[in-house]
Amino acid sequence: MRKRSSGRETSEQRAPGVKTYTISRLESKQVEPRLRAKVVHAARMTVTLYSFRGGSRFPHHVHSQEQITYVLDGQLTFVVDDQFHRLRAGDLIVIPAGVPHSAKAGSAGAEVLSVVSPPRRGARPLTMLEPNHRQKR
Repeated sequence: MRKRSSGRETSEQRAPGVKTYTISRLESKQVEPRLRAKVVHAARMTVTLYSFRGGSRFPHHVHSQEQITYVLDGQLTFVVDDQFHRLRAGDLIVIPAGVPHSAKAGSAGAEVLSVVSPPRRGARPLTMLEPNHRQKR
């Protein structure tokens, strides 16, 4: 039998360490103007659902985690090592750790699922590379 509470489903007969979540119940946080995120941290990775409004962007940054981002809906253009990668729903990109990158949504916006490993935790999980851009995550 399942019980639901605060974004997480639990089961009476569940293996140790197994957790399930209901995305619609997770807290949504503003990351940038017109960009929101829902985050789940696990022992060895962080999963984030990003919701980009049309034309919004995630500024140029770098982090120590490897990143895989899958586009669920819309279009997103990544700039990685000065190369443009235009992704549509169903596409994914793998970005190695330590490689600077940014992302910008198409005019209709985008919804993407991003997985980084190791988990994104601590006081400085990423470094913004754009001048005058304050650290928000």
